[in-house]
Amino acid sequence: MKLKKGFVWKSIDGDSRGKEFVIVSLEKTVVQYKSLETGAFYEENRKNFEKRMERVAEYWNKSNKAYKAKKNDLKYQ
Repeated sequence: MKLKKGFVWKSIDGDSRGKEFVIVSLEKTVVQYKSLETGAFYEENRKNFEKRMERVAEYWNKSNKAYKAKKNDLKYQ
């Protein structure tokens, strides 16, 4: 996954579930991001962060597909 400064996502796990974050700084080994709600800054290993972003993308992809399928089913009942 290509990461870039300013990328915004909504968390899917932990106490921050449903809260939005934005990438503030990218380095070779570290990613710094900030909570849009509280303004707190966080720092994480880039490799772990990329794995988490893949999980987040997969979760929202499945969620959107399920929503569209349910909407389509209701439409044709």
